[in-house]
Amino acid sequence: FALAYVNKAVEILSSIKETESALADCYNLLGAIYHHRQDFKKGLDYFSLAEEIFKHTSEKDLLANVYVNISYLELDNGDYNKANEYARKALELFKEVNDGKGIATAYINLQVANYNANENPKSQNYKNELQNCITLLDSAVNSIKDIRSPEHLITIYQNKTELYEYLGNIDSSYAYLQKYLVLKDSLYEISKQKQIQELRIQYEANKKEKDNEVLAAQNKSKSYFIIIIITGAALAVTIL
Repeated sequence: FALAYVNKAVEILSSIKETESALADCYNLLGAIYHHRQDFKKGLDYFSLAEEIFKHTSEKDLLANVYVNISYLELDNGDYNKANEYARKALELFKEVNDGKGIATAYINLQVANYNANENPKSQNYKNELQNCITLLDSAVNSIKDIRSPEHLITIYQNKTELYEYLGNIDSSYAYLQKYLVLKDSLYEISKQKQIQELRIQYEANKKEKDNEVLAAQNKSKSYFIIIIITGAALAVTIL
């Protein structure tokens, strides 16, 4: 259904010149949909269309989001050099617009791309690459130090747990594992409380709706009763 709606939006927006940015947003969304479906070629085609429009409109933050999406796609596609390239493009633009969360996302994608491109333990530079990955994650942490962004931190903690394990630094690996588990439990609790709150709101809304239906039915019954009394009184007067 989402695909059909977005395609319809593209059809409408394509004929309106003043809606270039909205059209690019649709292309970006279509790219994400096809990426999710593992159709990497079609996903990349739509991301490229969005890229060209945002280059033309000079919307750096939106262009950076497209570059991040291409980086994610190339990570899943196994092209780690391309993933690295687009993560760096995104990083540059996110820095220009001072988007801390965007910067963190780009650094994390760079770390994942670098690790996967150099994951051979027999390589002479293996440990250096692992250390470089940790440095990239440190940069990600630094970019969100003044922002509450647990969704980034949980990924950083998880990745650092694995990287320190591969380096043989068990103490650091365990320390980040503990941070990861604590944050994971915290996010789970927040999510659970949010669900409970949503259920409570829904329950209260349903209860109010039913109460209103009951009240309306009672008022309707009272109206009928009053009509019956008035009608009866009128008949009595007529008879008399």
